[in-house]
Amino acid sequence: MAQSYYWSGDNSSEYKQALTTGDKIKKYSDRGMVQSAIYNPVDKNIYVTTDGNEKYLDWSNYSKVINHGRYNEVKALSAAGKIDKDKAAYDFIYPEFQDQALRYYESYKAKGAAVLTSTEFPQITVSTVSQALINKQSLVAQKYNLLSIPEKITVNDLSTLVLPEYNNTNPSSVRVGYKENEPIETSGYGVFTQTNVNLKKAGAGMAFTEEFYMKNTTVDIQSLILDKIALDFATARYNRIVTKLPNLTDLASTQTGGWASFTAGTSDSNTKPYNDINAVRVAVNSDKLAQVDTIVSNMQQFIDFYQNSWVKGVFTAPDARVAGQEINGIVRNPPGIIWASAWYTNEDIAANKAYVFDHRFLLDIEGPRKTQQINTYNPDQTIFIQKEWFDIVTPSTRTGWGRELTNI
Repeated sequence: MAQSYYWSGDNSSEYKQALTTGDKIKKYSDRGMVQSAIYNPVDKNIYVTTDGNEKYLDWSNYSKVINHGRYNEVKALSAAGKIDKDKAAYDFIYPEFQDQALRYYESYKAKGAAVLTSTEFPQITVSTVSQALINKQSLVAQKYNLLSIPEKITVNDLSTLVLPEYNNTNPSSVRVGYKENEPIETSGYGVFTQTNVNLKKAGAGMAFTEEFYMKNTTVDIQSLILDKIALDFATARYNRIVTKLPNLTDLASTQTGGWASFTAGTSDSNTKPYNDINAVRVAVNSDKLAQVDTIVSNMQQFIDFYQNSWVKGVFTAPDARVAGQEINGIVRNPPGIIWASAWYTNEDIAANKAYVFDHRFLLDIEGPRKTQQINTYNPDQTIFIQKEWFDIVTPSTRTGWGRELTNI
Protein backbone atom coordinates (compact mmCIF):
# COMPACT_ATOMS: atom_id res chain seq x y z
CA MET A 1 0.00 0.00 0.00
CA ALA A 2 1.30 3.43 -0.80
CA GLN A 3 0.03 6.97 -0.59
CA SER A 4 1.68 10.22 -1.65
CA TYR A 5 1.22 13.74 -0.32
CA TYR A 6 2.50 16.79 -2.14
CA TRP A 7 2.99 20.40 -1.17
CA SER A 8 5.04 22.23 -3.78
CA GLY A 9 4.99 25.43 -5.76
CA ASP A 10 4.59 23.84 -9.19
CA ASN A 11 3.56 20.31 -8.14
CA SER A 12 5.99 19.15 -10.79
CA SER A 13 5.93 15.72 -12.34
CA GLU A 14 9.49 15.13 -11.09
CA TYR A 15 8.18 15.29 -7.52
CA LYS A 16 5.55 12.68 -8.26
CA GLN A 17 7.99 10.41 -10.08
CA ALA A 18 10.53 10.69 -7.27
CA LEU A 19 7.89 9.68 -4.75
CA THR A 20 6.46 6.76 -6.67
CA THR A 21 9.21 5.46 -8.98
CA GLY A 22 11.95 3.28 -7.55
CA ASP A 23 14.35 4.15 -10.38
CA LYS A 24 14.08 7.83 -9.55
CA ILE A 25 14.91 7.22 -5.90
CA LYS A 26 17.83 5.00 -6.91
CA LYS A 27 19.14 7.76 -9.17
CA TYR A 28 19.26 10.21 -6.28
CA SER A 29 20.66 7.52 -3.98
CA ASP A 30 23.51 6.72 -6.36
CA ARG A 31 24.50 10.38 -6.25
CA GLY A 32 24.50 10.47 -2.45
CA MET A 33 21.38 12.63 -2.35
CA VAL A 34 19.31 10.25 -0.19
CA GLN A 35 19.72 10.17 3.59
CA SER A 36 17.80 7.47 5.47
CA ALA A 37 16.80 7.30 9.11
CA ILE A 38 15.88 3.77 10.22
CA TYR A 39 14.11 3.07 13.49
CA ASN A 40 14.99 -0.20 15.21
CA PRO A 41 12.01 -1.18 17.41
CA VAL A 42 14.12 -3.65 19.38
CA ASP A 43 16.74 -1.25 20.77
CA LYS A 44 14.60 1.88 20.08
CA ASN A 45 17.43 3.71 18.32
CA ILE A 46 17.09 5.81 15.18
CA TYR A 47 20.05 5.19 12.86
CA VAL A 48 21.15 7.09 9.75
CA THR A 49 22.70 5.73 6.57
CA THR A 50 23.02 6.43 2.86
CA ASP A 51 22.76 2.71 2.14
CA GLY A 52 19.55 2.03 0.20
CA ASN A 53 19.57 -1.76 0.66
CA GLU A 54 16.24 -2.87 2.13
CA LYS A 55 16.74 -6.62 1.87
CA TYR A 56 19.43 -6.63 4.53
CA LEU A 57 19.73 -4.09 7.34
CA ASP A 58 23.31 -3.84 8.59
CA TRP A 59 22.76 -2.12 11.93
CA SER A 60 26.45 -2.39 12.89
CA ASN A 61 27.42 -0.09 10.01
CA TYR A 62 24.77 2.55 10.68
CA SER A 63 25.25 5.60 12.91
CA LYS A 64 23.02 6.08 15.95
CA VAL A 65 21.48 9.56 16.09
CA ILE A 66 18.55 9.39 18.50
CA ASN A 67 17.61 6.99 21.29
CA HIS A 68 13.83 7.11 21.22
CA GLY A 69 13.53 5.13 24.43
CA ARG A 70 15.65 7.74 26.20
CA TYR A 71 13.55 10.47 24.56
CA ASN A 72 10.42 9.12 26.28
CA GLU A 73 12.28 8.94 29.61
CA VAL A 74 13.51 12.52 29.24
CA LYS A 75 10.03 13.69 28.31
CA ALA A 76 8.59 12.18 31.50
CA LEU A 77 11.42 13.62 33.63
CA SER A 78 10.95 17.06 32.07
CA ALA A 79 7.20 17.01 32.74
CA ALA A 80 7.96 16.19 36.39
CA GLY A 81 10.59 18.95 36.61
CA LYS A 82 13.33 16.41 37.34
CA ILE A 83 15.72 17.32 34.53
CA ASP A 84 17.35 20.55 33.39
CA LYS A 85 15.57 22.12 30.41
CA ASP A 86 18.74 22.46 28.33
CA LYS A 87 19.76 18.89 29.04
CA ALA A 88 16.29 17.63 28.15
CA ALA A 89 16.61 19.17 24.69
CA TYR A 90 19.62 17.03 23.71
CA ASP A 91 20.02 14.21 26.22
CA PHE A 92 18.45 11.63 23.89
CA ILE A 93 20.73 12.58 20.96
CA TYR A 94 24.02 10.69 20.69
CA PRO A 95 27.12 12.86 21.44
CA GLU A 96 28.54 12.82 17.91
CA PHE A 97 25.38 14.47 16.58
CA GLN A 98 24.63 16.91 19.39
CA ASP A 99 26.62 19.73 17.77
CA GLN A 100 24.70 19.33 14.52
CA ALA A 101 21.45 19.25 16.49
CA LEU A 102 22.37 22.44 18.33
CA ARG A 103 23.14 24.28 15.07
CA TYR A 104 19.96 22.90 13.49
CA TYR A 105 17.71 24.13 16.32
CA GLU A 106 19.41 27.53 16.35
CA SER A 107 18.82 27.87 12.61
CA TYR A 108 15.25 26.66 13.04
CA LYS A 109 14.51 29.34 15.65
CA ALA A 110 16.20 32.04 13.59
CA LYS A 111 14.14 31.32 10.50
CA GLY A 112 10.93 30.57 12.37
CA ALA A 113 10.12 27.99 9.72
CA ALA A 114 8.12 24.82 10.00
CA VAL A 115 10.73 22.80 8.11
CA LEU A 116 14.36 23.11 7.10
CA THR A 117 15.48 21.39 3.91
CA SER A 118 19.07 22.56 4.11
CA THR A 119 21.58 19.78 3.44
CA GLU A 120 23.69 21.31 6.20
CA PHE A 121 21.89 19.15 8.79
CA PRO A 122 20.95 15.99 6.84
CA GLN A 123 21.17 13.46 9.69
CA ILE A 124 19.24 15.60 12.15
CA THR A 125 16.48 16.66 9.75
CA VAL A 126 15.71 13.13 8.59
CA SER A 127 15.95 11.72 12.14
CA THR A 128 13.65 14.45 13.44
CA VAL A 129 10.99 13.61 10.86
CA SER A 130 11.37 9.91 11.70
CA GLN A 131 10.90 10.59 15.40
CA ALA A 132 7.98 12.95 14.76
CA LEU A 133 6.14 10.19 12.88
CA ILE A 134 6.79 7.69 15.69
CA ASN A 135 5.40 10.15 18.26
CA LYS A 136 2.41 11.08 16.15
CA GLN A 137 1.52 7.45 15.49
CA SER A 138 1.58 6.79 19.24
CA LEU A 139 -0.92 9.61 19.76
CA VAL A 140 -3.10 8.58 16.82
CA ALA A 141 -3.19 4.98 18.11
CA GLN A 142 -5.14 6.20 21.13
CA LYS A 143 -8.06 6.96 18.79
CA TYR A 144 -7.97 3.40 17.46
CA ASN A 145 -8.32 1.53 20.72
CA LEU A 146 -8.19 -1.95 19.17
CA LEU A 147 -4.49 -1.39 18.44
CA SER A 148 -3.72 -1.99 22.12
CA ILE A 149 -5.19 -5.51 22.08
CA PRO A 150 -2.67 -7.76 20.26
CA GLU A 151 0.39 -9.28 21.84
CA LYS A 152 3.41 -7.24 20.69
CA ILE A 153 6.55 -8.59 19.02
CA THR A 154 9.39 -6.42 17.71
CA VAL A 155 11.93 -7.54 15.11
CA ASN A 156 14.87 -5.71 13.57
CA ASP A 157 15.27 -7.48 10.23
CA LEU A 158 13.15 -8.12 7.15
CA SER A 159 13.74 -11.85 6.71
CA THR A 160 10.89 -14.33 7.04
CA LEU A 161 9.83 -14.51 10.67
CA VAL A 162 9.26 -18.01 12.03
CA LEU A 163 6.94 -18.30 15.03
CA PRO A 164 7.37 -21.72 16.69
CA GLU A 165 4.64 -22.76 19.11
CA TYR A 166 4.27 -25.68 21.46
CA ASN A 167 0.92 -27.41 21.38
CA ASN A 168 0.51 -29.65 24.42
CA THR A 169 -1.75 -32.28 22.89
CA ASN A 170 -1.29 -34.73 25.77
CA PRO A 171 -1.49 -32.98 29.15
CA SER A 172 -1.20 -36.33 30.99
CA SER A 173 2.33 -37.14 29.78
CA VAL A 174 3.66 -37.02 33.34
CA ARG A 175 3.22 -40.43 34.96
CA VAL A 176 3.15 -40.85 38.70
CA GLY A 177 4.45 -44.07 40.33
CA TYR A 178 7.76 -44.82 38.61
CA LYS A 179 9.85 -47.51 40.30
CA GLU A 180 13.49 -47.00 41.17
CA ASN A 181 15.74 -47.37 38.06
CA GLU A 182 12.69 -47.65 35.77
CA PRO A 183 13.32 -45.62 32.56
CA ILE A 184 11.32 -42.41 32.18
CA GLU A 185 9.06 -42.34 29.14
CA THR A 186 9.92 -39.71 26.51
CA SER A 187 6.76 -39.79 24.40
CA GLY A 188 3.50 -37.88 24.65
CA TYR A 189 4.90 -34.42 25.14
CA GLY A 190 2.89 -32.58 22.48
CA VAL A 191 4.08 -31.17 19.19
CA PHE A 192 5.67 -28.02 17.82
CA THR A 193 4.08 -26.08 14.97
CA GLN A 194 5.27 -22.96 13.25
CA THR A 195 3.81 -19.95 11.44
CA ASN A 196 5.92 -18.18 8.83
CA VAL A 197 5.39 -14.44 8.48
CA ASN A 198 6.62 -12.07 5.79
CA LEU A 199 6.17 -8.53 7.07
CA LYS A 200 4.01 -6.24 4.96
CA LYS A 201 5.66 -3.11 3.57
CA ALA A 202 3.67 0.13 3.68
CA GLY A 203 4.75 3.53 2.45
CA ALA A 204 3.82 7.20 2.09
CA GLY A 205 5.63 10.29 0.88
CA MET A 206 5.56 14.08 0.97
CA ALA A 207 7.36 16.82 -0.91
CA PHE A 208 8.12 20.43 0.04
CA THR A 209 9.58 23.49 -1.64
CA GLU A 210 11.34 26.34 0.10
CA GLU A 211 8.74 28.77 -1.22
CA PHE A 212 5.89 27.14 0.64
CA TYR A 213 7.29 25.94 3.93
CA MET A 214 9.06 29.26 4.53
CA LYS A 215 5.82 31.21 4.06
CA ASN A 216 3.83 32.42 7.02
CA THR A 217 0.79 30.17 7.10
CA THR A 218 -2.03 29.73 9.57
CA VAL A 219 -1.31 26.01 9.76
CA ASP A 220 2.05 24.28 10.07
CA ILE A 221 2.07 22.55 6.68
CA GLN A 222 4.60 19.84 7.53
CA SER A 223 2.93 19.03 10.83
CA LEU A 224 -0.42 18.79 9.04
CA ILE A 225 0.91 16.28 6.52
CA LEU A 226 2.87 14.32 9.13
CA ASP A 227 -0.36 14.02 11.13
CA LYS A 228 -2.08 12.64 8.04
CA ILE A 229 0.69 10.14 7.32
CA ALA A 230 0.74 8.98 10.96
CA LEU A 231 -3.04 8.57 10.83
CA ASP A 232 -2.82 6.51 7.66
CA PHE A 233 -0.17 4.15 9.05
CA ALA A 234 -2.15 3.65 12.27
CA THR A 235 -5.29 3.03 10.21
CA ALA A 236 -3.49 0.40 8.12
CA ARG A 237 -2.60 -1.55 11.27
CA TYR A 238 -6.04 -1.03 12.77
CA ASN A 239 -7.87 -2.26 9.66
CA ARG A 240 -5.95 -5.53 9.75
CA ILE A 241 -7.20 -6.12 13.31
CA VAL A 242 -10.81 -5.34 12.37
CA THR A 243 -10.68 -7.83 9.50
CA LYS A 244 -9.19 -10.59 11.69
CA LEU A 245 -11.94 -10.61 14.34
CA PRO A 246 -14.73 -12.03 12.11
CA ASN A 247 -12.53 -15.07 11.49
CA LEU A 248 -13.44 -16.32 14.96
CA THR A 249 -15.96 -19.17 15.09
CA ASP A 250 -19.57 -18.08 15.65
CA LEU A 251 -21.38 -18.95 18.86
CA ALA A 252 -25.03 -17.88 18.91
CA SER A 253 -26.79 -16.81 22.08
CA THR A 254 -29.18 -19.48 23.32
CA GLN A 255 -31.45 -16.79 24.82
CA THR A 256 -34.35 -15.10 23.04
CA GLY A 257 -34.75 -11.37 22.62
CA GLY A 258 -31.19 -10.06 23.10
CA TRP A 259 -29.60 -8.44 26.11
CA ALA A 260 -31.82 -5.34 25.91
CA SER A 261 -35.16 -7.15 26.19
CA PHE A 262 -37.15 -6.83 29.43
CA THR A 263 -40.57 -7.74 30.82
CA ALA A 264 -43.15 -5.03 30.11
CA GLY A 265 -44.15 -3.01 33.16
CA THR A 266 -41.10 -4.09 35.14
CA SER A 267 -37.36 -3.45 35.30
CA ASP A 268 -36.60 -7.15 34.94
CA SER A 269 -34.46 -8.19 31.97
CA ASN A 270 -35.43 -11.32 30.07
CA THR A 271 -31.90 -12.48 29.28
CA LYS A 272 -28.70 -13.04 31.21
CA PRO A 273 -25.58 -11.65 29.43
CA TYR A 274 -23.29 -13.52 31.84
CA ASN A 275 -24.61 -16.85 30.54
CA ASP A 276 -23.60 -16.00 26.95
CA ILE A 277 -20.22 -14.52 27.83
CA ASN A 278 -19.21 -17.32 30.18
CA ALA A 279 -20.32 -19.93 27.63
CA VAL A 280 -17.65 -18.58 25.30
CA ARG A 281 -15.02 -18.77 28.02
CA VAL A 282 -15.88 -22.39 28.79
CA ALA A 283 -15.77 -23.33 25.08
CA VAL A 284 -12.45 -21.61 24.38
CA ASN A 285 -10.60 -22.49 27.57
CA SER A 286 -11.42 -26.17 27.25
CA ASP A 287 -8.13 -26.86 25.44
CA LYS A 288 -6.22 -25.46 28.45
CA LEU A 289 -4.06 -23.38 26.09
CA ALA A 290 -6.11 -20.21 25.74
CA GLN A 291 -7.12 -17.89 28.56
CA VAL A 292 -10.01 -15.68 27.45
CA ASP A 293 -9.52 -12.15 28.79
CA THR A 294 -10.90 -9.65 26.24
CA ILE A 295 -14.31 -8.58 24.95
CA VAL A 296 -14.97 -6.31 21.95
CA SER A 297 -18.32 -4.91 20.83
CA ASN A 298 -19.86 -1.63 19.77
CA MET A 299 -21.08 0.77 22.44
CA GLN A 300 -24.75 -0.21 22.18
CA GLN A 301 -24.00 -3.83 23.07
CA PHE A 302 -22.04 -2.70 26.11
CA ILE A 303 -24.91 -0.40 27.14
CA ASP A 304 -27.33 -3.32 26.80
CA PHE A 305 -24.97 -5.34 28.99
CA TYR A 306 -24.57 -2.92 31.89
CA GLN A 307 -28.24 -1.82 31.86
CA ASN A 308 -29.37 -5.43 32.11
CA SER A 309 -30.93 -6.09 35.53
CA TRP A 310 -28.93 -9.33 35.90
CA VAL A 311 -25.77 -7.20 35.69
CA LYS A 312 -26.58 -3.95 37.49
CA GLY A 313 -29.33 -5.15 39.81
CA VAL A 314 -32.92 -3.91 39.78
CA PHE A 315 -32.41 -0.92 42.10
CA THR A 316 -28.97 0.24 40.94
CA ALA A 317 -28.51 3.20 38.60
CA PRO A 318 -27.50 1.92 35.12
CA ASP A 319 -24.14 3.65 35.05
CA ALA A 320 -23.13 3.33 38.69
CA ARG A 321 -21.07 0.19 38.11
CA VAL A 322 -18.96 1.63 35.27
CA ALA A 323 -18.66 5.30 36.21
CA GLY A 324 -15.06 6.38 35.87
CA GLN A 325 -13.94 3.04 34.39
CA GLU A 326 -14.24 3.90 30.68
CA ILE A 327 -11.22 5.57 29.08
CA ASN A 328 -10.85 5.85 25.31
CA GLY A 329 -13.67 3.36 24.80
CA ILE A 330 -12.01 0.76 27.02
CA VAL A 331 -13.65 -0.46 30.23
CA ARG A 332 -11.11 -2.14 32.48
CA ASN A 333 -12.34 -5.04 34.63
CA PRO A 334 -15.97 -4.98 33.42
CA PRO A 335 -18.43 -5.63 36.27
CA GLY A 336 -19.15 -9.22 37.19
CA ILE A 337 -16.69 -10.76 34.70
CA ILE A 338 -13.77 -11.59 36.96
CA TRP A 339 -11.67 -13.15 34.19
CA ALA A 340 -11.96 -10.24 31.73
CA SER A 341 -9.26 -7.57 31.89
CA ALA A 342 -10.97 -5.23 29.43
CA TRP A 343 -14.08 -4.61 27.34
CA TYR A 344 -13.36 -2.56 24.18
CA THR A 345 -16.20 -0.55 22.65
CA ASN A 346 -15.70 0.34 19.01
CA GLU A 347 -18.16 1.51 16.38
CA ASP A 348 -16.52 -0.48 13.60
CA ILE A 349 -17.97 -3.62 15.21
CA ALA A 350 -21.35 -4.68 13.81
CA ALA A 351 -24.48 -4.57 15.94
CA ASN A 352 -25.80 -7.48 18.01
CA LYS A 353 -22.49 -9.27 18.35
CA ALA A 354 -19.42 -9.35 20.58
CA TYR A 355 -15.99 -10.90 20.19
CA VAL A 356 -14.73 -12.77 23.24
CA PHE A 357 -11.17 -14.04 23.04
CA ASP A 358 -7.67 -14.43 24.42
CA HIS A 359 -5.82 -11.24 23.37
CA ARG A 360 -2.87 -13.41 22.30
CA PHE A 361 -5.08 -14.62 19.44
CA LEU A 362 -3.60 -11.63 17.57
CA LEU A 363 0.09 -10.78 17.21
CA ASP A 364 1.22 -7.28 16.26
CA ILE A 365 4.66 -7.72 14.72
CA GLU A 366 6.53 -4.46 14.39
CA GLY A 367 9.56 -4.29 12.12
CA PRO A 368 11.90 -1.41 11.24
CA ARG A 369 10.68 2.00 10.08
CA LYS A 370 12.62 3.85 7.41
CA THR A 371 12.44 7.58 6.68
CA GLN A 372 14.17 8.68 3.47
CA GLN A 373 15.14 12.30 2.87
CA ILE A 374 15.79 13.05 -0.80
CA ASN A 375 17.44 16.27 -1.87
CA THR A 376 16.65 16.85 -5.56
CA TYR A 377 18.78 18.81 -7.98
CA ASN A 378 17.00 21.94 -6.79
CA PRO A 379 18.59 22.72 -3.38
CA ASP A 380 15.30 24.23 -2.20
CA GLN A 381 13.35 21.01 -2.71
CA THR A 382 13.14 18.13 -0.28
CA ILE A 383 11.19 14.88 -0.47
CA PHE A 384 10.47 12.59 2.49
CA ILE A 385 9.35 8.98 2.09
CA GLN A 386 8.22 6.86 5.04
CA LYS A 387 8.35 3.05 4.86
CA GLU A 388 7.27 0.68 7.59
CA TRP A 389 7.29 -3.10 7.88
CA PHE A 390 4.64 -4.76 10.05
CA ASP A 391 1.79 -7.24 10.13
CA ILE A 392 -1.10 -8.37 12.30
CA VAL A 393 -1.23 -12.18 12.29
CA THR A 394 -2.92 -15.11 13.99
CA PRO A 395 -0.56 -18.05 14.61
CA SER A 396 -1.86 -21.39 13.36
CA THR A 397 -2.42 -22.81 16.84
CA ARG A 398 -4.47 -19.81 18.01
CA THR A 399 -7.29 -19.70 15.47
CA GLY A 400 -9.69 -21.20 18.03
CA TRP A 401 -8.78 -18.83 20.87
CA GLY A 402 -12.07 -16.93 20.79
CA ARG A 403 -15.65 -16.79 19.56
CA GLU A 404 -17.90 -14.36 17.73
CA LEU A 405 -20.92 -14.15 20.03
CA THR A 406 -24.03 -13.45 17.90
CA ASN A 407 -27.75 -12.68 18.36
CA ILE A 408 -27.22 -10.68 21.54
